[in-house]
Amino acid sequence: MASVRRVAIAFAIVAGLAVLVPITLFVTYDLSCFQSRRDEIRSLGMQTPLPATSTATLSALMRADYEETGYSHITARILIDKLPIEWNGKGRMGWQTTFAIWTLLVHLHLDEREQFAIIAGNSYMGLERYGFAAEATARFGKPLALLNEEELATLVVLLHAPSMYQENPELLLKRRDRLVGKIQEYRAPIAQ
Repeated sequence: MASVRRVAIAFAIVAGLAVLVPITLFVTYDLSCFQSRRDEIRSLGMQTPLPATSTATLSALMRADYEETGYSHITARILIDKLPIEWNGKGRMGWQTTFAIWTLLVHLHLDEREQFAIIAGNSYMGLERYGFAAEATARFGKPLALLNEEELATLVVLLHAPSMYQENPELLLKRRDRLVGKIQEYRAPIAQ
């Protein structure tokens, strides 16, 4: 009976450590790598503020486009690229682990508005352009604030695969039209 009790206690201790150690490591990483860069992260979202005239439309388009996959992974990828986050030299698993942890940290600590600002201001849009504002000027010849819904939708979908869409503009237009159609479905009155 005493040996069964010792085995049960040992199992409980090992199980407790198996839960406690990863949580402790995650919290430590959060404090040292994410929270310590909070000001840098905030500044990335404020570099190119979204124009008030198109913020609601752009947010609705981004929300609709990212609803299936979420947008924390896009924000995490940008932060890993823009901030000095150590993952080099760890190989593919190092990248995947860093990416997974940062995606979770972004989801836990940044609200939708902050994430959308980071995405809109810092996404690679192709042809060495970064951010929706730079792409609006280059692609449409006007500032972000003056774009219509279709043009804003083009920017939202372009960031998923800018190189592919540069080579295949028809595919970009199809993806844009699908997003605009989705937004219009949301706005349609509910039949009674």
